[in-house]
Amino acid sequence: MSTRIAKNVDTLIDAIEKALPENNAGLIGAEDIRENLIDVVYSIPYIVASGDWNQTGTEFISDVHLITDNTGTTGGILQVASGVRFPDGVLQKVAYQGPGTIDHGTGLVGSSLLDDDHPQYISVTGVRSMEGHFGLGDDSGNSGMSHRIGAKNNVDSASGHGIHFEYVDANEEVLHVGDKTSVKFDKDNSSFDSAKSTALAWINFNSVDGGSEATTVTVNSSYNISAIKRQTSDGTSTGSPLAGKFEIYFEPGLFDNADTTGSGICAIGSSNGRNDNSTSSDINADVNVACVVRNNNMVSFTVISESAYVDATVNDLIVFGNASGVTPDTGPTVGYVGS
Repeated sequence: MSTRIAKNVDTLIDAIEKALPENNAGLIGAEDIRENLIDVVYSIPYIVASGDWNQTGTEFISDVHLITDNTGTTGGILQVASGVRFPDGVLQKVAYQGPGTIDHGTGLVGSSLLDDDHPQYISVTGVRSMEGHFGLGDDSGNSGMSHRIGAKNNVDSASGHGIHFEYVDANEEVLHVGDKTSVKFDKDNSSFDSAKSTALAWINFNSVDGGSEATTVTVNSSYNISAIKRQTSDGTSTGSPLAGKFEIYFEPGLFDNADTTGSGICAIGSSNGRNDNSTSSDINADVNVACVVRNNNMVSFTVISESAYVDATVNDLIVFGNASGVTPDTGPTVGYVGS
């Protein structure tokens, strides 16, 4: 048998028409049929591979099914060495990695790496503002606490850096500042790392409204004060009301219940000692205010002028201290000058 050369579709058809004429003259031999059939069989893979079928009327119009052999171990694989070209002209030369395995660093090319195609996510460039609430989620192992926000991504409860939130209940959420984090104001470079410098309670009141000790005290403003009570001659509600002597009560739980002596409370009081306040000179020169009794529930507020207890139009009290649950400072050292 002579050397075979793969033939295209047109060449095969031409050969068949010449070797197998449409007549019954007996000029068609077995060799003619055999040779043409062999040429067809031999040329099939080359015709398909060459793309001769890819023309109008000859292209594939049905699905191509690839299956393994009878053993189920070989075959059924479509191997494309040069790539696959799609109708839009795009040529794909590497395998599609699948939605769960594409690495954005290697799977995406060109300017698409810089595109902002995901507006539902936060952009690290800050080009979008938040359009809804932003929860940080619970920090595993730190019950009730959220994950922290900080200058670096390695903040945690052990480092003391950053801020985070504590969800107490539907009525309360607490912002926590790490013990190595402080609040600094760019306006004047002032900063604070503790709220101990903030007054925990204060009140401004008028005790001469109506001109009688028995008249109800008028509270002009207050913070964390639950009640102000005038002292009486016998310490009961039926005793005679006394001028210039009061007990001022804090909101429950403001100070530690263990501080029954008020040793952690700093109370600062002032009064003008008079029943008028129309000018800046309406003040008794020798007025004195003392907050002698102090505990976790209240402080006493006493106004005395010229050895007599008096009511006054202007009375102020400011209270500092360690709130309930706050860790006290170790305090300053005590010694002699030069030591």
